[in-house]
Amino acid sequence: MSLSPTQAQGSSQHVNSASETTPLLNNATDASDGSTGDMRPWYRRPSPLHVVLPLVGTVFSYSISLVPIQQFMLMYLCGRYLAVKEGQAGTAALGSLISNDSINDLPSFAKCREIPDVQALAAKWQMILTLSTSVPALLATPLIGALSDRAGRRPVFFLPILSGLIGSLAILAVAQFDFGLWILILVHLLQGCMGGYLAIVMITFAYIADVTSAERRSKVFVTIEALTFISFTLGPYCGGVLTRMLPSGVIGVVYVTIVGQLLTVLYVAFCLPESLTPPKRTVTDPGLSTPPAKPSVLATLLSFAPVVRVLSKPPRTYLLSLVFITSTCVGGIALFFYYASYRFGWDAYDEGVFMLYASGTRVFWMMGIATILYKVFAGERHGESEAETSLRKVRLDVRIVRVGMLVLAAGWIGLGLATDSSMVYAVTFWNGIGTLAKPTIRSLLSRSVPPALQGRLFSTIQVTDQVATIFSNLVFPPIWAASVGGPYPGLFLQVIGGLFCIAAFIACAFIRVGDIANGFHGSIPVGEDAEKSVEELVPDAEAGERDAENAAA
Repeated sequence: MSLSPTQAQGSSQHVNSASETTPLLNNATDASDGSTGDMRPWYRRPSPLHVVLPLVGTVFSYSISLVPIQQFMLMYLCGRYLAVKEGQAGTAALGSLISNDSINDLPSFAKCREIPDVQALAAKWQMILTLSTSVPALLATPLIGALSDRAGRRPVFFLPILSGLIGSLAILAVAQFDFGLWILILVHLLQGCMGGYLAIVMITFAYIADVTSAERRSKVFVTIEALTFISFTLGPYCGGVLTRMLPSGVIGVVYVTIVGQLLTVLYVAFCLPESLTPPKRTVTDPGLSTPPAKPSVLATLLSFAPVVRVLSKPPRTYLLSLVFITSTCVGGIALFFYYASYRFGWDAYDEGVFMLYASGTRVFWMMGIATILYKVFAGERHGESEAETSLRKVRLDVRIVRVGMLVLAAGWIGLGLATDSSMVYAVTFWNGIGTLAKPTIRSLLSRSVPPALQGRLFSTIQVTDQVATIFSNLVFPPIWAASVGGPYPGLFLQVIGGLFCIAAFIACAFIRVGDIANGFHGSIPVGEDAEKSVEELVPDAEAGERDAENAAA
C-alpha cells in the first residue's frame, strides 16, 4: 500500500504535534534529559541511570544468597529426612525446630544431592514457598502499580527492597535462632503482600518509561535487562565463592545480603529522584481516562480498565501471551540447580560459575549484538520520513521476538538432552539470543498507553508474571519429583522447550508489524504491508507522490 501526499502530510503534522503524553516522541521532548521545564539541578533530574543502582542493588542482594540458600535447604531437608529414616527423630515433621549446633552437623552436600527423595522434597518446599509469595503478590501487584501512578515511583521502590530484607532475616531465624521452616511460609506470604522480589522490575520499567522517548525505549529496556542479568548472575557466583571462603558459609552470605539491602534502602531514601512528576499523573487522552472516584481498593482496581481495554485487543493480547509463556518457563528454570546437582554434581560454586558464564553470553547478545542491530537496521536514514523510521524499528523489534522464541525452543530442548557440562555451556551461549525477546515485548507494550498509565500497565504485566509463576510451580516441581529417579530427569527442561515452541508459533503466525504499530498510543496508521522492508516502502511512497502530481496536472 503506497503512502499518498495527504497521508505523508498528516503523518508529519501528527509527529510535530506530539506531546509529553504521546509515546512517539522526538528527542527534543525526551524527558530523560530533564529539559522539559524541570527546574531541579541536573543531578536530581530523573534519567535511566538513576534507577540502575536500586535495580542492580536489589537483584544482586537477592541473587548472592539464592543458590547458597538452595544448597542449605537441600542439606537441611536431607538431615531431617535421614533422621526420620533412621528413627532418630521419631515422627517429627520435616522442617521442625533445629538448633545452632546441628547446623554444623548437617550431612554433606555430595551425599544429599544423590538421594532422589531429598531432591523431590526440596522441590516440594520450593513450590510451597514460591506459591506463598506468588498468590498474595497476584492480588497486591495491581494495587502497587496503581499506587506508583498516583503517589510516584520513588515511594514504591521501598516495598520490594524491604521485602528482600525480611526474607534474609527469616533465613537467619531458621539457621541460627531455632525456628523451623514454617516461619519461611509466613514471611513469604508477607513478601507477597509487598509485591514480592519481582516488583522491583515492574517499578523500574515504569520509571524508565517515564523518562525515555518511545524511539529509545526498546534499546534502553534491553540495556536494563542486560544489567539485570549481570547482577543476577554475578550474585550467585560471588555467593558460591563466599560460601567456600567465609567460616560461617551460607550464614555469612546472608549477612552480606543484608548489608547490600540496607545500602539500597539508603540510596532510594536520599538519592533517587522522582520520575513521575504531578503533571504526568493525569491521563489527558479521553479514550483512556477513567471517571474520578474516591480512593478505595475497588476504585483502584477499576482504574485498570483502560489498560485492560488496550491489552485485550490483538496483537497486544498475543504479546501478553508471550509474557505468560516466558514467565511460566522461567518458573521451571528455577529447578535447574537441583537438576544440575543431581545430574552433573554441581554445588553452589559450580552453579555460580555457570550463571556467570550465562550472564556473559547474555551481555554479549544484549549490549553487543543488539546495539549493532539497532544501529544498522533501526538507525535514521537520509531521505526517510520519521514515520518510516519508526515503522522500521517496530519491524526489527517483531523479528527479534520471533527469532528469540525459536532459539529458546531449540535451546531448552537441547539442554534437556545434554549429557555433560560442556554441552550445557554450548547450548547456553546460543540461548542468549532469546534473552532479547522479553525486554522487546515490554517495550512494544509500553508504547500502547500514555505515561500516566505506565505503572498500571507494568503491574498488569507483573500480574501476568505472577499467574505464570503460580502455574509453573503447580506443573514443574511435580514433573521433576516424578522424573528425578527415572531415565529422563531432564523431562521438565524439554517441557519448557515445548512451551517455547508454542510461543514461537504465536509470534510468527499472529504478531504483525502493521497491527503493532497501529496499536501504539498516538500512532501513525500504517497498512497491512508493514511487513515489507523500508526499501520497498520508500519507492511505494515516491510512486504515490508521482501519481498525485499527475492527477493534479
